[in-house]
Amino acid sequence: MKSLRRWALAWLSALSLMVPLLLGAGPAFAQGDQGGTGVPFGSSTATVTRVYGETRQATAMAIAQLEFANNNGQVPSGEAILAAGNNRNLVDALLADPLAKALDVPILLTQNADTLGTTLTTDFTYLGVSKVILVGAVNNSTIISQLPSGVSVVGQYGDSNPYDTAAAVAGALASATGSSGFSNIFIASGAPGHWVDALSASPAAAMLEAPILLVPQGANTQLPSAELQYVYGSPTVYQLGSVAYSDVTNLPTSTTVKPLTGPDRFGTALAVDEQFFPHPSVVYLANGDDAHLVDALTVAPLAASQQAPIIIVNGAVYRHWWKQYLQQIQPSVTTYVIVGGGASIPSQVTQEVEQEQHARHGPEFFWRIHGWFFAQGTMIPAPGPGSATPPSPSPGPSSAPPPPPPPPGGPPNGGPPGLQNIPPWLLNYLQQFLGQSGGMAGPPHRHRDHGEQDD
Repeated sequence: MKSLRRWALAWLSALSLMVPLLLGAGPAFAQGDQGGTGVPFGSSTATVTRVYGETRQATAMAIAQLEFANNNGQVPSGEAILAAGNNRNLVDALLADPLAKALDVPILLTQNADTLGTTLTTDFTYLGVSKVILVGAVNNSTIISQLPSGVSVVGQYGDSNPYDTAAAVAGALASATGSSGFSNIFIASGAPGHWVDALSASPAAAMLEAPILLVPQGANTQLPSAELQYVYGSPTVYQLGSVAYSDVTNLPTSTTVKPLTGPDRFGTALAVDEQFFPHPSVVYLANGDDAHLVDALTVAPLAASQQAPIIIVNGAVYRHWWKQYLQQIQPSVTTYVIVGGGASIPSQVTQEVEQEQHARHGPEFFWRIHGWFFAQGTMIPAPGPGSATPPSPSPGPSSAPPPPPPPPGGPPNGGPPGLQNIPPWLLNYLQQFLGQSGGMAGPPHRHRDHGEQDD
């Protein structure tokens, strides 16, 4: 009888989720929450989840699938921005973040500035992408010649010079937003060792439809003339990190300059997040070390759409001042999203966030480069361009495996009778809820926590 009561309560809870769905309401979870249950804290329920892939290209694809999950993983416009995924050109994707948000398109990464890579053709198919915008170093004839049949180029901005790219993207952003002048502008250092400042500010810039401009490193410096043309009127100019201590001598006198900086890159990121995200419902955590900067390159448009900050950590460590910020925003946060695999952000950070933020670990969102997904502890092929027999998952530090992202065309073979119209996130939630309520039995499944692979 006790088991029957638990089963009945579980189904009543499930029906409470389905009623708003049938009435036309959206999913009950914030985008990025893959159905994990949480521990109540105040009026909110917080879950810690992780989004990542086996490579940097796969992580970008996982983020894209998450970004457009409410559209069955398909990009409504059929467009995507392409940027180089190699270390030398990482700033291109950062500069493109505000443009991607304005156009409502994902950012996908090529293998490098001259090689498309073996996975992008499949990614285009899954996302329904038939048009690409080339930003930065990938804007060249070599990349264009490698695009698959049926994929056309609809925009080309910048080149291998990041200052030219910043200017070109600013112009494209002005066109996309119909702006006659930017109210806000972010200025970061163009030196590779300081690109992390642009990463920290990219969700805020994308949210405000503001360009990210670059200046050469130095105590006294000037904006290159190609970028300066977009600083007119009376904008607020946020100077980030090391640039906060610089005198950008050719800014118009009508601008209002606001420095955002800290004792190091992590302090600068905190200054940005405290300024723009005092009460977020979603928080992203990414590695701010140069070797792992690539993990969070493409997440800013998604974060901006949720008015969410990116907290950068130093591997397995996040500073004490971050803990103060997390405690401050704790009442409003429902979802913490770890960006990147275990090699980028170890499970120690996940556990620490769970313990200190009264949150609970949720299923992970994982994209394999060969077109197979983890689903309930087994590997299943996605409809479309699948490939060879999948490897067997091995035990790892993670908990429950993630559900597959909604593939184009609905579930394989149409799904079970009568369930075709129930979205995958709800089916996954029902199965997990019933399992935790005594309606289903079986041990939790585990899978390997893959890290990012460099070129």
